[in-house]
Amino acid sequence: MGFVMDYDGIGRRVFLRRIALNISQVELANMCGFSKSYLSKIEGGHTRKPNAKTINKLATALGVDPAWLLGIKNNNNDKNNGEESDGGN
Repeated sequence: MGFVMDYDGIGRRVFLRRIALNISQVELANMCGFSKSYLSKIEGGHTRKPNAKTINKLATALGVDPAWLLGIKNNNNDKNNGEESDGGN
């Protein structure tokens, strides 16, 4: 019982959702107030765990729930829990 966070998949989910929305790294970075370089590091998994403020900015800009972006899975009965295809919506 409980929740598990998938920190390793944050960048992958950011990338996939950004591509699904057809927006560039520059556009998303600007929407969040980040540099393109920082966003590239997040997407590539080359940065330490993003903080809550960063996750919230990304989730808002991408139109997804922060929990989905974090890959939080409820270990009760959910198998998929809104995985990648729909951004958790």
